[in-house]
Formats: sequence, C-alpha cells, structure tokens
Amino acid sequence: MGGNIYFLHEADKLTAFAPTLFDNEERFQTLIARNPDILAGDQINPDNPRRWVLIAREMGVPAEQDGLAQWSLDHLFLDQDAIPTLVEVKRSTDTRLRREVVGQMLDYAANGAIYWPLETLQKCYEAQLECGGTSLSDIGVAPEEETDFWQRVKDNLRNGKIRLLFVADIIPPELQRIIEFLNGQMSQAEVLGIEIRFFASEGHSVFVPGVYGRTGEAIQSKQGGRIWDEESVLADIAKVSGPAGAEIGRSLIRAFEQMGCYVWWGRGKSHGSYTIGIKGTKNYMFSVYANARYTTVQLYFAYFPEDKRLEMKHRFEQIPGIRIPAERLAKYPGIDLLQLKEPLSFDLFVSIFKDYIADIMK
Repeated sequence: MGGNIYFLHEADKLTAFAPTLFDNEERFQTLIARNPDILAGDQINPDNPRRWVLIAREMGVPAEQDGLAQWSLDHLFLDQDAIPTLVEVKRSTDTRLRREVVGQMLDYAANGAIYWPLETLQKCYEAQLECGGTSLSDIGVAPEEETDFWQRVKDNLRNGKIRLLFVADIIPPELQRIIEFLNGQMSQAEVLGIEIRFFASEGHSVFVPGVYGRTGEAIQSKQGGRIWDEESVLADIAKVSGPAGAEIGRSLIRAFEQMGCYVWWGRGKSHGSYTIGIKGTKNYMFSVYANARYTTVQLYFAYFPEDKRLEMKHRFEQIPGIRIPAERLAKYPGIDLLQLKEPLSFDLFVSIFKDYIADIMK
C-alpha cells in the first residue's frame, strides 16, 4: 500500500497520515458522488481539466429498447463537453475488481449507449438539481447553451463517444493492463482507471487520486480533430463576436504572454479555444472559447485560493456589466468577451490577474 504521507504544521511539526483501505463501498461511492473533483479531471486532461455534473447514482441500464433496468451503474456523470462518463467503484478487497468488473462495465457501456433515452437522463439530472446537485452552469454550460449541450450528449451516446472509469482504492496490475489495452484499442471510448489512495490520521482524511491508462498511444489515437492555434482560434472568435472580439482575444494573449503566462491551445473539431495559466504551475486562470452565440471568457474561480475568491469577485464586478453570483465562487463563471471591449474594462481585467499572479508567486 505504500508508506505514510506527512502534513507539516506551522510549528514545523509533522502529522503522519497512514495508508488505509475503504471499509465500506457505500462510503466510497458517496464520497465520489458528493465530491466528483476527486475523479482527477485535471489528470485526465491537463490542458482542459474535466469538470463533472452527476446525472445519477445507481443508474439503471436496460438491455432492450424501452426495457426495464437489467443492471445498475454506480455513477453516471457528464463532463463540460457532453461526454457521458460511466463510473464503476470497487474496493481493492473485492475480488470482483480483477475481471468481473470489466465485463460489467462493458455491458453498461454497450447497452446504455443505445438504450438510455435522452429524456431519462434529463429527468435524472433535474432530480439531482432538486437535491442540491451540481448544475450545468457550474461546469461552464450557459443556460442558452443547454439545448445544444443535450443534443451533443445524445450524439455522443449514439457515436460511442463515452468515458469508462474504473475506480478503486488500489488498482491491481492485472486491471491496469486490461485498462491500457482497452483504451488503446477503442477509437471513440476512453477507458481509464482512477486509483484513489486513502490516508487517515486522528479523524482526518487525505485522498490522493491517480490515473491509469492514459498512455501516449491512447492519447494520440483519441484526440483527433485539429490542434487550434492563435490564427485559427481568432478566426473562430471573429465568426461569432466579429473583428472586435478577435482583437480582444489577441490582446489578451499578448498581455498575458508579456506577464510570463502560458497559453494552452484547445484541441477538437468544433469551436476554438485557449486557456491562460501561470507558467510552471497548474494555476489556470481563464479560458476563452467561441460557442454558437457568443465568445465566453470562463473564469477559473475553482482554482483560486478560497481566501482570494471574494476579493476577486469584488474586483471583477468593478468592470461594467460583470456580476459574479455568490454561488459561483467555487465554480467557473463566464462573461461575454465583448464586455472587455472598452479599454478601461480590458485594462482592469488584466490588472486584476497581474496582481493575482504577483500574490501567487510570492
């Protein structure tokens, strides 16, 4: 299981967290349902971290059209690109983790992709919302984009563009090999193992996720589409937000490059995008991407330190027309790129992040 990990207190005192196994599968599943970020979306796609909205736990999977559920999937999530993500959870002490779980997952994938009516998924999502679950807007899907989003969910299911996640507290070597084989052979579906290591000390817990199956060959075979660059992204923005939008997009790139930031270019077949981050770190600050109606600047509040979020909210709201809802402080609120059209608004936006970078890099 490996050794301890250590937490350093302010007084230079260490607390040892010992490796522990989950003693209860229900507890394991509940942890994932309530805290889906533990599924390592930043490791699954470091350039564009996956964000999750839970559709249902114990999602019924029929074996025929309009049939009753024959199986029960532990979790069904969607990510911000409308990719259905099937999650099956097993403790390492469960002997079914070796082989049976693979057959189960393939049954779920083969049948769910065909026999899940879109209306059923939407109803499950609405039921989750009524219980306080994550909304599509929390993962960056604007209300006016929801119709298109659900259509993409339907298309992805029909085309087999799904993600299968085997989750355990320890992924055994034989399962690792199966995952890598499947991920390398499947052209549309992504197959990964998520190992969530559990460490405990005096009533406190630490969880360390890791991803298996993301081999170089598999990444290359699935990414497909085009790799966007500055010219193509700005041309895409211009189609939606006009020459003014493209100029703002270009000016943002230049301003943040001058501050030593890094630009990650999106990859895909639809709309162009780029993400700005602090070089040498995983501190993503914002993304810019064109969609069907306007160009969004998505602010990565979820990546900001908790003690900085309220201050950042107040500063962004000094820009005319920008409001950051309080319930989005740990999420990914979006603004229209054209709200930065006025020079004073643009300069204020840049200065907010300039101060943020200086504070983070102290």
